[in-house]
Amino acid sequence: MNGKRNTIYAASYVLVKRNKDILLLRRHNTNYQDGKYTLPAGHVDEGELPSQSAIRELLEETGLTVAVSNVRHVHTMHRLSDSDRTYVDYYFEASDYSGQPKIMEPDKCDDMIWVNIDTLPEEIMLQNVVYALERIKKHETFSEFNQGVFRVGI
Repeated sequence: MNGKRNTIYAASYVLVKRNKDILLLRRHNTNYQDGKYTLPAGHVDEGELPSQSAIRELLEETGLTVAVSNVRHVHTMHRLSDSDRTYVDYYFEASDYSGQPKIMEPDKCDDMIWVNIDTLPEEIMLQNVVYALERIKKHETFSEFNQGVFRVGI
């Protein structure tokens, strides 16, 4: 390409499952894809491991707590975002979490819903999250996403 090295951002996403349902949050007042639903998620902070980020973000956004032993990696996505950033997204599944989910950051989230993973409301979700969830259902551990151009990795 142009020989310029990438600056890569990292984010962690958490699938909170209740039988066949997963928890989604609606983005609000974030200046990025507001009004769209996504999983509990956030950037991996400097010096933080992706699994630690997943646990922290889950608590900050939903009030749910989960032990590191109950967080399992299920997918990694290399993503070129529509904001001209390159991301590596880590998807984790949380099992045996404690607490009742509630909106903990009303300045960033204005709704929380449970949806069946087999009938996702794709039209109101972040498309990279929809794509990752489809790959996860197929037990694929890696994918690539490029602003609507999808390529499944190894």
